[in-house]
Amino acid sequence: MNTSTVTDGSKKLPSIKELSKEFSSIKELPSIVIIQGSFVRPAVYTHLRNYLRNEGYQVYQPALATCSNVNHYDFPSRSLADDVANIEVFFEELITKEQKIVVVIMHGYGGIAGTEALRERWSCARRQAFHLGGGISHLFYYSAFLLAKGQSIYSTWGMSPTITAEPDGRCYVRNGIKALYSDLSEEQYATMALEMVPQSHETFLSTATRGPCRYIPSTYVVGEADRAMKVKLQRKFAEMAGSKVKFCNWGHSPHMSHPDWLVREIMAALERM
Repeated sequence: MNTSTVTDGSKKLPSIKELSKEFSSIKELPSIVIIQGSFVRPAVYTHLRNYLRNEGYQVYQPALATCSNVNHYDFPSRSLADDVANIEVFFEELITKEQKIVVVIMHGYGGIAGTEALRERWSCARRQAFHLGGGISHLFYYSAFLLAKGQSIYSTWGMSPTITAEPDGRCYVRNGIKALYSDLSEEQYATMALEMVPQSHETFLSTATRGPCRYIPSTYVVGEADRAMKVKLQRKFAEMAGSKVKFCNWGHSPHMSHPDWLVREIMAALERM
């Protein structure tokens, strides 16, 4: 489905944008929280945030401690738990205090951090059972990693050959950036290279205290041209989460290469809720 107005040959049908405007006038659109991947600054997701805001959504993106303020003396000691703490602040504010409906979008490492931050008490179903407003209504994963309870990135997959761990506790993507972001133009690739940052080594050693979330409905978009994650692995993650699976021909970073397409997929998933 595209965003242009289509016709069935006899009458004009509304576009997705028109439908979203009509829907928003009847029911408040959910707030969207984006949990980013590793090794990049939040600016990499600017196009995705802007496209979503243009459709009327309020969009939030918590900073991940394990790839922020990377020159600070305590950076090497930051772990998954620090990222989770930052994400929880947003969930607590949006759901518990403001009682908003929230959709969580997770990419790459964000699938691990976002899942670890989820609590059943924040699900729409649980809050409705206690006659409370708001809650997390849907999870949208794309090219996202997931961990089983009790596992870490290192214990599950080891250290990728594209990542170098330095003695100072910082990890860098030294090789294969073009493989990780193969669907980008040369201009986009140059932008990505400028936005790359180290990740703390503790991230890879951190253990997940809970497994994939199956109590909130979810969608998982498998990138069939993703050179960072094999399709078989992505499908396994989708199965772990009990997600509805969608496929695309893009690589690891559709938020940069095809943000308009990604937003249409997000909106389509929300329309099916």
